[in-house]
Order: sequence, then C-alpha cells, then structure tokens
Amino acid sequence: MTNELLLSNCVIFEVESPAMSTRLGFLIIFATVSAVPLWAAPPVATSRCFEDLAQQICVPGIASTAVFSPPSKPFYFPAFEAAKFNKGAGFGGPNCFNSALIASGGLLETELRYVGSSEFELILQNNYRLVSEQERKPGDIVVFDAEGGRSHAAVLFGQNLIFQKKGFLRHYLYRIVPLDETMTDEPGEWVPGPFDQIPGSGETYLNSAPRAYYRIKDGVKSVGKFTELELQQLEVVAFLKRSVLMTASGWKVGRELGLVTEELIPRLVTEFSQLARHPSYEARLAFETLRSLGDQVFQSIEESHFSSNKMSENRRAQITAEICYAENGYLRELLPKLMKLSGKDSSPASVEAVVSKLRTMDRSACRMDLMAMLR
Repeated sequence: MTNELLLSNCVIFEVESPAMSTRLGFLIIFATVSAVPLWAAPPVATSRCFEDLAQQICVPGIASTAVFSPPSKPFYFPAFEAAKFNKGAGFGGPNCFNSALIASGGLLETELRYVGSSEFELILQNNYRLVSEQERKPGDIVVFDAEGGRSHAAVLFGQNLIFQKKGFLRHYLYRIVPLDETMTDEPGEWVPGPFDQIPGSGETYLNSAPRAYYRIKDGVKSVGKFTELELQQLEVVAFLKRSVLMTASGWKVGRELGLVTEELIPRLVTEFSQLARHPSYEARLAFETLRSLGDQVFQSIEESHFSSNKMSENRRAQITAEICYAENGYLRELLPKLMKLSGKDSSPASVEAVVSKLRTMDRSACRMDLMAMLR
C-alpha cells in the first residue's frame, strides 16, 4: 500500500499504510480513470495572450490543436515542454515536482513518474541553488508556499509565465499560465468532481503565497563508501525504478509488478532506512526515490484496477487475485535480489521453490510479505 495520503493536487502527506482490505475507503480520490467526468467544463480552444519579457505571448487554449511555437529567446521552452504542452502524461502519477525537475534539467525526460516532496527537496538541495526573485530567469524552478507546505512547483517559461502540471491525476495537462494563476481553473480545464475528494481549485491561496526560486547547478558528488549490503539495496532500488518506468505509462503495473510489489516497497523503505542518513547523496536519493516509487505503484494500481466506487467486494477480491503477482521475468529477477539481501541462496532452484510457495497462498487476500517469506 501507499505510504502517503493525498494532501493536494501535487503533494501527498505521509501516513501509516492502510490495510489492503480498506484500500478503497477514503481512496475514492482515484475515481478518475475512465472518461472525463460529466462535471468537467467543455474544452475551450481560444488562446489567451499575455505580456511577458516585453513581448506578447498567446497561449493556445486547452482544446486547441495549434502548435505553440514561442520565440526561442528569451523564453524557456525545451524539447520536453514542447512535446508535452497541452497534453497529459497519459497515466496518473507524474506531478508538479516531476514536471518541474524534468523541464529544468534535474531529471531525465524518461523519468516520467510521481516524485514525492522529500525526494524533490533533496534534489533541490543537492542540484539547485536558491536565487532571489530579482535574479529569477526563464528555466528556474519556482516553489509555491515556500515558507509553508511547499506543496507546488513549476518552471519559469518567461518572467511571469510558468510551465506546469497542476497535479498527479492523469486529467491534468502540461500548461503555460501566469505565475499568479498557478491554481486558477483555466477555461475548459478538467476540475475535480464530487467523488474525487481532493482540494483541487480550493488551493488558489498558492497564487499569492510566498515563492522561492531555484536554478540548476552542478550537483554535489557522492561521498562515502558503501557496504556490500548497501550496494545490494541500491541495486534493488534501481531495479524497481526501471520496472516501474517500463510499466507505468502502459498501465501495466498491476499486471506485471503486482500487488506484491505494492506491499514490498513500504517494507523496503523500513529496512533501507539507514540510506536516508548516508553521507552519499546517491544513497539518500535512492531512499527517497524508493518512497516515491511506492506511491507511483499504488497510484497506478488504484487507477487501473480499483478506481470504481461501485465495485462489489467479490469483484474486488477477484481483481486482487488476478493482479496479486505474475510468474514472469520481473518476479524471477526480483526474487534473487531480495534473497541476497536476506543472505539466502539465490540459485534458480531456490527461486523456483519460493515461486512454488507463492502458488499455495491465498491470492484473493494477497497478503504476501516477500521479505518475511525469504527469512
């Protein structure tokens, strides 16, 4: 299960993981995966024009098919922004922190996923420097509510226009809006409905909240040595990250990685906690990335399989059994890595013995603690 509960469109607040049997209770917030809800405003194609950096910039409306080609200078519009503008991510998870980091060069374009607030702050601290409001320039990250929750971020497209993805739900598009309208609903924009139970447009206080600006720099290099156990832990995180990135965009997390991965990651967060205090930035980043991956896995599974608020208990149990785990290459590559962490024999025969044990367990409940099984 996820380590966090939804706090806003972009940010999530950490709490204890709810039990599998209650995964839907308060989590109807993810009931947004089918067609655009009936309460969404009709799309609007009309452009809005703004004055920025002594030029007039006309931004196509949400329903517009026009190609947006702003002047290359002094505006900041790299390939990622050009490719994503007026589109969604295609799946739930990628949020404001993710788009701000990718657009500003702090993450690779291939890392389209949820980024938690702790991971975002760590990357800012290591790879960016704080600049004053007077020094800000296109390409800088702007953090909203900088003296409070720091719950939203975007990238400066100009001096007073920003490129952003408002939230992690898949209906939110990558847009360019005025700095002081970051949480103002645009004409035709999808807005959360009565069953989504998220703050949505109620976050307009962010429009005028204190801001902080950050500019990318050369990151601080890793320091410190790794033990054999820590190297194995880093390998597990890297493997999980690759697996999530390969499956999330195709809505395959549940079918490929399964609920066992959703249960596994919070356990690993606990067991890998020493990485959060490691002198190496690489280790600390791996730990925070692991936490973010846990939320991406949960969101992907919830969105793909458990979003309906009309699902019967029998149907829920059926789906749980279907996506509990898959006997695939992912599982057979994951198990040896976990077995090494536990100091167990990781030979193919031992892996198959664990798979055989999994077959005897109740898939309809899918309470399978892989780490406990391997000890």
